[in-house]
Amino acid sequence: MEQCPICDTKFTKGKVNYCSTCGWDLTPYPIGFELPEYFAQKEQDKISWARTLWQKMESQLGQYKSELSQLEFQLSEAQLKIAELEAENRGFLSQIEWLNQQYSWLQTQKKELEKELEKLEYNCSLLQTKIDKLEAENRGVLLRIEGLIQQYSELQTKEEEFSNSEYNLSLMQNKIDELESDNRILLLRVEGLIQKTSDLETQKQELENQLNSSYNESFHLQTEKERLEQEKKNFVSQIKQLNQDLSNVKNELSKLQQPKGANFRGKKDMWGI
Repeated sequence: MEQCPICDTKFTKGKVNYCSTCGWDLTPYPIGFELPEYFAQKEQDKISWARTLWQKMESQLGQYKSELSQLEFQLSEAQLKIAELEAENRGFLSQIEWLNQQYSWLQTQKKELEKELEKLEYNCSLLQTKIDKLEAENRGVLLRIEGLIQQYSELQTKEEEFSNSEYNLSLMQNKIDELESDNRILLLRVEGLIQKTSDLETQKQELENQLNSSYNESFHLQTEKERLEQEKKNFVSQIKQLNQDLSNVKNELSKLQQPKGANFRGKKDMWGI
């Protein structure tokens, strides 16, 4: 077995005309043929040049293989990064969908609360009207009581003036009894009005407390709504950034997938000899 003078590939002399690896012409010279010394030196220079070129190409091929391996590794990393970015993007989209649902729910709650506030304000206005009416009635009753007390005082004076008249005294006593009875009835009515006024004041206070609570809840809902809107904006911004990163990675991946370097010519045509 002999070796190719260019790439050291082993071959059987006389059975092959060209090297199976580098394509070098291995056809032997006829038996007894001797090259002139000038041509023999030229042939040896050609072999040295071809061997040097082959070694250089082998070195470049090794470098290309190393670069190809590195590019394949970068391609794999880029694909993993794309998968991670797409998964993260889906997560952000899911969170945005949830935020939209929360925002819609808050909008519904706010509308219901606004309706309840309007109803409470209307009820509070009605109660205030009733309280004002009862206070006016109370003042009228008090004025009537004062008039009765004045009449009672006048009757007491008249009783002293007509103390000698039994008939007049009896009439006065009956009148006094009637006034006292009316006075007790009016006092009971005043007490009822005072109690009713107190109850209405309590109801008014409860409504005002509910109104304040509703205002506080409305403020809380508004604050939560603003927070969700800001969080939604942040998520949208992050998704835009992720989409930009994803686009950059895909562009880089597209560049990595493009052919690199010059193509080699066929084995038998690469020497041009």
